[in-house]
Amino acid sequence: MPGNTAEAPLAKLRRYLIVLGVAKGALFWYAIEKLFETKIGLSLGQIVLVGVIAQSSKIVFELPTSVFADRWNRRNVLIIAQLSMFVCCFILGFSNSLLVYVIGTLFW
Repeated sequence: MPGNTAEAPLAKLRRYLIVLGVAKGALFWYAIEKLFETKIGLSLGQIVLVGVIAQSSKIVFELPTSVFADRWNRRNVLIIAQLSMFVCCFILGFSNSLLVYVIGTLFW
């Protein structure tokens, strides 16, 4: 029975992490983001353009950064990624035009 006492908190933690992952992956964020984009004055076409730019930038930036992380230090690349996400959130939160919003999206 000693194995069960140690496994019980881990199983509970695992369930919480699964629920958190499902909630984070839910599409609520996208709806809120689109409402924010319309609130700052982006048209439907501009919202689609921002989405295309966001997905294109993933292709352009993710592959080189993974190669860079293999050659450099993964920890430092992850730190830079978190700093980039902070800059992204700051820019997107204070954006009020398409150009500023696209710049924030590129940092993302």
